[in-house]
Amino acid sequence: MLVRIVKRTFSGAEYCPEQKVLKLGGEGSTGVETLEFELPEEWAGMAVTVHVQQLDGTLPQSVLLGEDRCLEVDRMFTASEKGLWMLRAMDGNGYCAMTRPARYECYETFATDGDTEITPSQYEAFVAQVLGAANTASQKAKDAQSAADRAEGAAGEAQKAKAAAADSAQQAKGEAESAQTAAQQADKAAARAEGYAPKDGTVLSVNGKGGAVSLNAADVGAMDADRGDLVQQVVLEGRTLTVVFTDGTQQTYTTQDTTELTAMTGVLSTENGGTGLDRALTAADVGAVEKGSGDYLKGNRGNYRLRIEQRGEWKGLTVCAHWHTPGASAVTLVENGVLTVPAAVTAVPGVGCITFEGTDGSCTVTSADVRCKVCANSGTAEGAMPAPATPAWEALVGMLGTGGITTAEKRAVLTVLRTLAAGNDAAAAACDRLEALWGADDPDNRNTARLSLAVLGRMILGRS
Repeated sequence: MLVRIVKRTFSGAEYCPEQKVLKLGGEGSTGVETLEFELPEEWAGMAVTVHVQQLDGTLPQSVLLGEDRCLEVDRMFTASEKGLWMLRAMDGNGYCAMTRPARYECYETFATDGDTEITPSQYEAFVAQVLGAANTASQKAKDAQSAADRAEGAAGEAQKAKAAAADSAQQAKGEAESAQTAAQQADKAAARAEGYAPKDGTVLSVNGKGGAVSLNAADVGAMDADRGDLVQQVVLEGRTLTVVFTDGTQQTYTTQDTTELTAMTGVLSTENGGTGLDRALTAADVGAVEKGSGDYLKGNRGNYRLRIEQRGEWKGLTVCAHWHTPGASAVTLVENGVLTVPAAVTAVPGVGCITFEGTDGSCTVTSADVRCKVCANSGTAEGAMPAPATPAWEALVGMLGTGGITTAEKRAVLTVLRTLAAGNDAAAAACDRLEALWGADDPDNRNTARLSLAVLGRMILGRS
C-alpha cells in the first residue's frame, strides 16, 4: 500500500498522510500488507521511524524504516483492532519533524487456537518448499556467476579493442601532422617559385613586384574607386546641369542660352557664357595668384574663428584641428573654446575637411571628417579689402527698400546665392523661398523688401 506524506502550509507547516484511515486486514494478522511510504523531499537522507499507539494506549517499540522506506504490517498494528500511527524524521543536526497522527483499523476475527502445534506432514511440506526455493536460488546464483564471468571476458576483449583503437588514432594523428607539415613546406616552395619567372618566360615582374602580384590604385597612378569627390553621373535637364559625385552629393549648374548638350562641347564662346579659350583656365585668367605664391596669404588673415564646444568624452581634453584643404595641410590648437582659421586655409578656394583630435595624455579621441568650403573671389593686389563708401549689405538693403531691383538683377543675385548655398539644405531652402517671394505681386515693394531681408538672414545663418 502506497502511503504518501504531504506537506501543507496553509496555516503553518504540517505533515499529513493522504489516507485518513489505513485498512490493515484482520485483527492479529501478520505479513498481509506492506506499507510503502513516499516521504517529502526535505526528509531525504534522514532517519525515519514508525510509531504506533494501540486502542488501549499501548505503545509498541518504534521501527526504523529502511532505505526502501517500506514496512511489513505485523502485530505491532494488528494486535489491536484500531489505533493511531505517525512518522518521525530526524537528522544529526537537531532537526525533528513528525506527521499528524492518523488512524488505522483492522476488521474483527474470531478466536483461533494459536497454540496448536504444526503436524509433521505440515512441517515436511514447509521444509520441502524452503529447500526447493533454496535450490532454485542456488541455481540462479550459479547462472548469474557464469553470466558475470562471460561479461568480464567480454569487458577484457573490449578493453583490448579500445587500446588498439587508441593506438590507431595516435598513429593517424601523427600521419596527419606530417601531411600538414609537408603541405606547408609545399606552399612555401610554391611561394618562392612564384617569386621567380622561368628563364624563357615573357614577364619577369609587374611594377617591380614578382610572384603573385596584387596592384592597387596607387601602384598604377590611379584614384581609388571609393573616393567621394569622383564624378559618378552627369545629367542635363533643360538649362540645369546636375553633377552627382560618388559620395552621393550633388552640384547643379545653369546653362546660359542653350539646351543642346552638343552646343556645350568644344570651345564655348564668351557670348554663350564660356571662356572662349581652348585650354584650361589659369590663375591669371580669373584674377587669382598661382598656388604657392606668397601673395595669397595676405587675404583673410585672422578674420575667421570657430567656437568649439566640448561635450561627453571630449570634455576636458586638449583638442587640435587637422586642416586638409587645397590651400593648407595644417594643425591648429583650440584655445579657450576658440579655433582660429589659418590664413593659408582661406587663401585657396575649394572643398576640404577638418579632423578634430583630443587627448588627455593617456587616451586619444578622433572625430569624423567635417567638410569645409572656401569660396573663390577676385582678390586684392595689396592683400587688404578696400573700404567701400557703402558696405555691400547696406547697398542691397537700400535697393530692396527704395524701389527694389530689376528682374534681371534678381536672377543674377539668385544665381550667386544658389552657388553659395550648394551642399547646404537650409541655405538652399531659403533660396527657394526668396525666389518665390520675388515672384509674388507686390506693387509698392514694401512687403517684399522686409521679407527678403528676413529670408536672406536665414540663408546666412544656414551657410554659417
